[in-house]
Amino acid sequence: MTDYAKESKSDSAFIWYHARGAIALLLGASMLAQSACFAYRPAVASGLRGGSTVQIELTREGRQNLESLLGAPTRSLTGEVEELVGDSVAVVLIDELLTVDGESLTWRRGRLRIPLADVAWIHERTLNKRKSWTLVAVAGAVFTAVIIAAIRHAGSSGSSKGGGGTGPPE
Repeated sequence: MTDYAKESKSDSAFIWYHARGAIALLLGASMLAQSACFAYRPAVASGLRGGSTVQIELTREGRQNLESLLGAPTRSLTGEVEELVGDSVAVVLIDELLTVDGESLTWRRGRLRIPLADVAWIHERTLNKRKSWTLVAVAGAVFTAVIIAAIRHAGSSGSSKGGGGTGPPE
């Protein structure tokens, strides 16, 4: 194998190694961005707007009243508020249910009217700016480090290509 072929193989291995690392970091950052940048804060039902993402804990009576509709004894549910009808009923587009046993069930955006009397508490999902900016800073630092490592490797492998060449004799 020629020196050029060895060097080319070494470069591609280096690039693939760092590309796999970058892909893993991006996937990890994506997963963190989906969860870590948000926080649930207590909310008052009358203060919610349509489009708010909420987590609702049901009362014991609420669990019993909604069990036949939900298909399982459900402790809480997560979804998007579509509208509030007076002080008595919330219409929620449900994404996920948490059963009494702790099992998480995913729904397909089912609509459900929930009497507010059946609600123990409501938490509204909000953007946590501090966590978000921290995530952006960490991701930027990692991306910069990967680029610098690639540039340094390209620079060091480029300077070692001398000698034994194909050029004219001197």
